[in-house]
Amino acid sequence: MLKVEIVKNGKRGTKNWDNLIAANIFYKEGDSLKEVNKIRESASSMGAILYTKNSLRSKDLDNDGIIESFFFYEVEKDGLDDNTLKLICFYKKSKFVIAGNVPKQSERKGNIKYTLKGLENIPTSVASWLTNEWKLEAHKRMDKYISELE
Repeated sequence: MLKVEIVKNGKRGTKNWDNLIAANIFYKEGDSLKEVNKIRESASSMGAILYTKNSLRSKDLDNDGIIESFFFYEVEKDGLDDNTLKLICFYKKSKFVIAGNVPKQSERKGNIKYTLKGLENIPTSVASWLTNEWKLEAHKRMDKYISELE
């Protein structure tokens, strides 16, 4: 079971602004659920965590009969700089992360860069598939930002 929660308290841009994302993955052990991995990330006082509804996806990524879950969210630093798009995948009790920038200006359109974390715990074919999903999502969001400015 995967649980994703967004917390927003206070007013953005003030010292009491609190905005974070928390995700926990649980596995069934006997009659109970046991938390096996989690993520937590907070935004800066000027930033925001932007979770896209319906971005949670489930798929058997390695054809072993077990469904893996992954989702996207963005970290907005200040509303002006590029956002950081993250894909989080919980794979067999491990965490795999793809994070990179999403340009907001058309002159930087070809400047998408990303990093991968957790590769040691995931098959290359699964990492490649998730990387392609991240690239598709990044381009979709970049095109949206740029079209809003034109």
